[in-house]
Amino acid sequence: MNKKSSSLVRVIISVGLIVVLLFLMKGRYKDIYEQIKMTNLSVFLIAFLSYQLNMLINTKRLHLLLKGEGIDLHFMRIVEFSYMGFFFNNFMPSSLGGDVVKAYYIGKITDQKAKSYIAVFVDRLTGLFTFAFMGGFTLFLNRGNYIDPILKNFIIVFIFFCLGVALFTLHKGAAQLMSKILLKLKFKNIGHKLNSIYDMVHGYSDKKDLVLKAMACSVFGQICYFSVVYFLFLALDVNILYKEVLLIMPLVSVIGMIPSLGGLGVREGGIVGLFSPITGLDAAFGASILLFSILFMISVIGGIIYLVSPQFRFKRADLDEGFVDSVK
Repeated sequence: MNKKSSSLVRVIISVGLIVVLLFLMKGRYKDIYEQIKMTNLSVFLIAFLSYQLNMLINTKRLHLLLKGEGIDLHFMRIVEFSYMGFFFNNFMPSSLGGDVVKAYYIGKITDQKAKSYIAVFVDRLTGLFTFAFMGGFTLFLNRGNYIDPILKNFIIVFIFFCLGVALFTLHKGAAQLMSKILLKLKFKNIGHKLNSIYDMVHGYSDKKDLVLKAMACSVFGQICYFSVVYFLFLALDVNILYKEVLLIMPLVSVIGMIPSLGGLGVREGGIVGLFSPITGLDAAFGASILLFSILFMISVIGGIIYLVSPQFRFKRADLDEGFVDSVK
């Protein structure tokens, strides 16, 4: 699939899901508007600040992983890239994801492009593992309580999937087998490049202290993110248990990874679909709108940083070189 087709698919998925949601909420717009209008702004501000804290903690996670690759970049510079990543994720209907933009800028500044991409990739992978950990921990907290069987099975399958990815990435035997397979790919030396990338990721098996620190940051960051949703429901005067948010939000986060415009439509659909049995449709949809408004404001901040900083301009051709091509 070429870049234009990929961008079109992302737009179609986001727009299509938004249209479906609006159709499902037909006839309820007035009630939703009235509920949102009564939002407790003080509690909404707490939710907004909680999201900022989540961003700072996740940026610290990337800061640690970059240091693990021998890249010593000032923390506040990485914060700038994180905000710009939100801007590109949510305002640019193209294949330019926030992770690609962050890796590009870090690689450009440090002249270590491959290591920058690896650190950003492992950063995302760490976040994925954290979703599984949080989901499993919440299942433990809710033992003995009724949990929707479909939701429970989805979490269990996701946990085993992440364990499989961890084994595939970090286990020495799996690494040896993967190297043999990749090195058989001779076309344009792509097998050698992919194997070099895999070796760099597998190298984190010897950096256990670093991985544990990154996981700790990720757990605290996700707690802040899930707290955002909890506070948004409180701002709407909706009673919900925090452990219910902890159970559902890891799944919403994973669903949000489906190709789309920064999760638009997918994220809202996940919140409405998974929270509505607990909070009701109106409250779930209202919370999804409030969360989107926070992401929108953060994206605007990222856009301002990008627009007022000429040193952050880039050519699309530079980004098109890609992750694999950056490996010699």
